[in-house]
Formats: sequence, C-alpha cells, structure tokens
Amino acid sequence: MIEFTDQVVVVTGAGRGLGRLYALELARRGASIVVNDLGGSMHGDGADAHVAELVVDEITAAGGVAVASHDSVGDPAGGAAIVAGAVERFGRLDAVISNAGIFNSIAIEGAPHGIASNTVLPFGFSRMVTDTVDDAAAIEDAGFLQAIRPELVVPIVVYLASRDCELTHQNYSACAGRFARVFVGLGQGWVSEADDAPTADDIAARLAQVSATEPFTVPGSIFDEVFGVCDRLGIAM
Repeated sequence: MIEFTDQVVVVTGAGRGLGRLYALELARRGASIVVNDLGGSMHGDGADAHVAELVVDEITAAGGVAVASHDSVGDPAGGAAIVAGAVERFGRLDAVISNAGIFNSIAIEGAPHGIASNTVLPFGFSRMVTDTVDDAAAIEDAGFLQAIRPELVVPIVVYLASRDCELTHQNYSACAGRFARVFVGLGQGWVSEADDAPTADDIAARLAQVSATEPFTVPGSIFDEVFGVCDRLGIAM
C-alpha cells in the first residue's frame, strides 16, 4: 500500500475542490500536510483564512496532522514562505502539489538535486467550471457530472507524489477514471542533406514525410531533438 508516514506534503490551493481532496487523501495515508490557500475568489480576489483552516480541522478531526498556510503562490516570496513554513514546522519537505502552475521546466532544473516533477491534466467538475455549464441539471441527469467527479483525479496525483513513483518529466491525463500519459511526439521527418539550403519546393515535394506521425520519439528536452538530427547528419556532438 502506498503510504506517506513521516513525509511532509505541501498542497497549494488546498482549501477547496481538487486541492482539498488531495490533502485529505494524503493525510489519510499518513502525510503531514501544509494546507496552502489564500482563500480568494475564483477570480483571485480577496482572501479568507478560514478556507485553509477548515481543511486543517477536517484532517485533524480524522486523526491526521496538518497546518494552514495563507501565503500567496503568486510571487516568489510567497512560494519561499510556504516552503520555509513547512520546514520550520515539520523539519522537512517531501513533495509539493501545485494546483496552479506549470512545472515542466522543474524536471530538468531539479534533476541534479534528485527532484522529480510531473504534471496532471485533471478533468473534474468543481466550482471553477460551474459558470461554464449552461444546463448543469441536464448533464447531471445524464450521469456526466458523476463520471467526472473530482475524486476520480486523486489517485494519480497521490501516486505521483509518493516515494513509490520514480517517474519525472511526464504529463498525465485523469478523466472519468481513465488515466493516460500525454506527450508531444516528434516525427522522424525529412532531413535535407544538400549543401544548398532547402526550399519551400523541397518541403512541398516531401510533405508526406515531413508530416508523418510514425515513427516518432518523445524528446525529453530540446537537446534530444538537436542531437538526434545532428546524428542523422553525421555530425559528432
């Protein structure tokens, strides 16, 4: 069983919605949780300390350990304060779950330090999307809201935050109980080996090869692509 005993996890945006569900499940599995939430509106306005405090109360009432953080993730100082608060309170920090951020570059920057980073594309109905639905009652009757309930996103997020996970630099989709990797594939393409620069006519003549989706690779960084092309050209790097 995946467990988080003696581990500390920061969950940003943990006062409501998906973030709250992540925090509750991680705490149930033994993690000490830093419940970070400014408590603002859906548009980022205002602040309400009680939003994070209520989740802390839920966790502690169930026998878990949690503290609230009201620092903003909108600036570097706020992010630093969240981390500092976790270390000051618990003496360590094992994982960060950010509900509003793009961490793909962190996978490269963090690799030398043993920091793994993955992203999740969550499909879960919450207050953030309520205003986008014209007839919520109709789609609820059809079972759609039940199918995309936010609880179904939680398992993959918890796994990716665990010590059992050795993955990094990956993207995953969680939708209605289906979990799948999402990636940018790079086709083999066509390499011009002529001394003269290729022309638009060359592209037109080889468009099928340029546009082919198979075979493909999944480059981990821009260097993988550059070195791969150089290798095909016989250029030693």
